[in-house]
Amino acid sequence: MSERLGVLRAVLLGTACSAWGVKTVRTRYGLKYVLAGGMKSPDGRDAQISIVCFVEGREGRLKFVTAYPSEGEEKL
Repeated sequence: MSERLGVLRAVLLGTACSAWGVKTVRTRYGLKYVLAGGMKSPDGRDAQISIVCFVEGREGRLKFVTAYPSEGEEKL
């Protein structure tokens, strides 16, 4: 199980680093980032996903929130 989580983590980090779209939204809780990009799955299929991260207040620690298939419709 932990091997699969490691693969998922690596794929999500790679997608975030090569994202073609970034949207930022300032909220009263901190700064939210929505990153849109492509992801290659372990079986070789390509997918478009959006990754949501959040930077809390003054601490500046980036936290992963969620990722979801975007089908390319994400408007950034």
